[in-house]
Amino acid sequence: MSKELDIEAKLIESKDNLQIQYLQDYTYTKNEIIIVDDTPLIMTIQKYLTKAGFQNTYLCKTVKEGIEIFTKFVKMGKLIPIILNDSISKNTEEIINQFLSIDSGASIIVETASDKSDPDIKDLFNLGVFSIISKPIRFNDVQELVKTLESEHGINKNEIADLKNKMENVFKNTKRISAKHVSELVDKEITIVDEQLKDLEIHGKVVSLGKINELACNQCNSIRINQVAKCPQCKEIEFRQQNLVEHYKCGEVYPKPSELDKCPKCNKKLGNLGKDYGELDNFYVCSACNDKFPEPEYEYECRNCESKFEKHQVNWIKSMNYKIIK
Repeated sequence: MSKELDIEAKLIESKDNLQIQYLQDYTYTKNEIIIVDDTPLIMTIQKYLTKAGFQNTYLCKTVKEGIEIFTKFVKMGKLIPIILNDSISKNTEEIINQFLSIDSGASIIVETASDKSDPDIKDLFNLGVFSIISKPIRFNDVQELVKTLESEHGINKNEIADLKNKMENVFKNTKRISAKHVSELVDKEITIVDEQLKDLEIHGKVVSLGKINELACNQCNSIRINQVAKCPQCKEIEFRQQNLVEHYKCGEVYPKPSELDKCPKCNKKLGNLGKDYGELDNFYVCSACNDKFPEPEYEYECRNCESKFEKHQVNWIKSMNYKIIK
């Protein structure tokens, strides 16, 4: 390399480093990103993204590998962006469709040497591409990309401070709480809350206890649901827990009275427990219809969308459970 080119390269690197430092004022809380690229350019993009705050960049030299990683994240409930080099395949549209078929909300950024005004690029946008990044890639291109992702998916530092204040107020009223519960109370998506909880754990303010499985609405996936117990027979809520007596001779089953003497049906003395009569513990008796049952029937009401559903229709949501350090 000539002396002039070497000086120019160092100036470019110095400029890029200054821009990297500037970009650190932005926080993209979904800090994973997939890069599908089989050229040396993949290392340059990773370098810029890592210094810009992406903790995990998944480098994929094949489309198959990128699809597999993206699918795993979707199954975990995370939707992370994908940077795709259009030179990796002759049919870029087919690859984009593969990602979109897994999740139609996928944020796909295409690396391309073509201009935005190119008809083929316009077709990609019509297909559902989130953005393009032009080759040769410079740091300011990555900077603008991260800003766009920040605006679309993330929150800035002032919002993070506000979010942490809200979370701390939530923690004042509990000793343990799930990430899903926190996300609903502070009205932020769970991926953003997860990142802040991980940061709080690093600083010793919370301790993760493993994942917890919670009942959720089958319409909106909110865990803010009420459980309503009712009589299986008449659907009323006028029942209470009582022990029962079963008189073997006449078959009468009735609530256990304070004094055991005679059967209310046949008016005969009960005799000996286990021989002439038995006791059934922890039953329920409905005062509306006099039905007796071992378990109430449960109905669920979502406080978020007001949907009603039965126990067999509920969704189950897994998220990390945390102990609050006070």
